[in-house]
Amino acid sequence: MISKISFVAILSLLCILPTSLILDAEATSTGRGTLELPISIGGGGGSSKDCGDKSECPQANIPLLGPVIQAPLLGPVVQAPIVQDILNFVDQRLELLKYLYELDLSNNKLSGPFPMEVLGMTDLVFLDMRFNSFSGAVPPQIFTQDLYALFLNDNEFDQTLPDDLGNTHVLYLTLANNKFTGPIPGSIARALPTLTEVLLLNNRFSGCLPYEIGLLHETVVLDAGNNQLTGPLPLSLLCLEKVEQLNLAGNLFYGTVPEPVCWLGLYRNLVNLSLSDNYFQHAGPWCRALIEKGVLNVRNNCIPDLPSQRPVVDCARFFAQPRPCPRMWSYSYVPCKHAHMDSLAPGIAPSA
Repeated sequence: MISKISFVAILSLLCILPTSLILDAEATSTGRGTLELPISIGGGGGSSKDCGDKSECPQANIPLLGPVIQAPLLGPVVQAPIVQDILNFVDQRLELLKYLYELDLSNNKLSGPFPMEVLGMTDLVFLDMRFNSFSGAVPPQIFTQDLYALFLNDNEFDQTLPDDLGNTHVLYLTLANNKFTGPIPGSIARALPTLTEVLLLNNRFSGCLPYEIGLLHETVVLDAGNNQLTGPLPLSLLCLEKVEQLNLAGNLFYGTVPEPVCWLGLYRNLVNLSLSDNYFQHAGPWCRALIEKGVLNVRNNCIPDLPSQRPVVDCARFFAQPRPCPRMWSYSYVPCKHAHMDSLAPGIAPSA
């Protein structure tokens, strides 16, 4: 019988002290009580997700019915009970994992709540739980752990983000394709100032974009498409000078497409600005230049003199319901200096 399992902490059963624990292979049942697992052991730096031909990977016979793991095989896929047993064992043997800095649980069929034992791995800097079926809440402590990569996308997490995201050095934050709700907290820039990739797409985020989103000075990719965000776009987005991909399509944004944001596509690094499937009503000359260049997509909005827009009745129905944002004055605030844009000189930071 062939069973699928991909769980890096299983290596702790071997009393190994690796820096990177990654198991991503087919597990073959070799008898009533063991799994034979091809495993990949990381060394001094970087991920070792790929160990080449699986026939070349080292083997480990993992007892399932012995004193350590009291869990039989549960059909064609190893299910959550064995995962929890492994996590419990790891929690009891954390002293053996003092050098562990990468934990990769991705691309499996793992389910259940967030494994709280991960919070005890204090040296962890890379956590990948993508493409599973974890559900419920993510503990707020994980956002304060000193990670450089946090991949939680393509699960079933269902919660709001904490108001205070702490203060970490995370570079990659991927929450896409879950069921996160509520607003994007204004603390995101203060808490995560080193973010280079922010993937929030395909969730249920709502409310208005805080002007603080423009303070993510290191961000190259910002994707919050296909949510329920609304309001005008803050002019602070002009401060994302390193951004190359900015996707806000499939939301409820309205008003004028900000000319300063389009300026990034003319004079900075922005190569893709997707604002389709919103309710914008106007685009100025810089933005129209980006449309001509194929950088800006504003299809299916409410801009009267552009092609491929929403039916008038759809726009009228949308604007019949007021959608005000808090701190409306903050949407004209530009918290950075641009020598070539004197008309957009920074003002006084808006108060709470």
